[in-house]
Amino acid sequence: MDNATLIMLMAISGIVLLVVWTIYRIQGHKKKMREFDESAMEIGRMSKKYPQSGREPEPSAPSLPQNDLLIVMFRSRSRPWRGVVSHKIKEGGRVVVVSSRPPEEVRRMYPKGFMHLWLDRSTAHDVGKGTTVINPTNLSSILEEIRSRFSGGNMGGTVVFEGFEDVLSNNATDRVIRFLKMLEQISKDRGLSSVVPLPYKAVPQRVRNQLVDGFDSVVID
Repeated sequence: MDNATLIMLMAISGIVLLVVWTIYRIQGHKKKMREFDESAMEIGRMSKKYPQSGREPEPSAPSLPQNDLLIVMFRSRSRPWRGVVSHKIKEGGRVVVVSSRPPEEVRRMYPKGFMHLWLDRSTAHDVGKGTTVINPTNLSSILEEIRSRFSGGNMGGTVVFEGFEDVLSNNATDRVIRFLKMLEQISKDRGLSSVVPLPYKAVPQRVRNQLVDGFDSVVID
């Protein structure tokens, strides 16, 4: 076999591999889009079942993903996950709200009965029972606090990460992605429903792409 023939065969093999890889990526993209559509429909049902008007939710409520992490990049003013989480608190479920908002604001969002992790650079706050202050750059401490609240016999519950854009702005992107991966694993290990809402415009396009490619449950609402 001469060199010209060998080069031609290698070129044909390269083209075939490129075609196979392209088909694989297209199929993977279609599968992910189907999952996005299903999740988006679920978020839409949340909005209808749990309006933000303060009325009691309907009994047949949609459930958050079990043993998983759901990332919601929202563009609308509706916050359907708050109604779902509030319902879980009223039912006596274990709920941790991680937020950069001060305790008095978070208490206006949710009924009594949740645990609050307040993300603030100044940890010298005099906070009441049920609130723990953590520096938003100390991602390992955030994870440890979540683990400690769902350890031993306290398996199962809900984690909602309000104000996660502050974590993005205070940490390198690769650290944030690793943090989310670890939170996802904790959710699977501890039987948690974890929700991370993000304002769509507050997340750079590059980071949005990383989230969509790196996680199974991402909704753009």
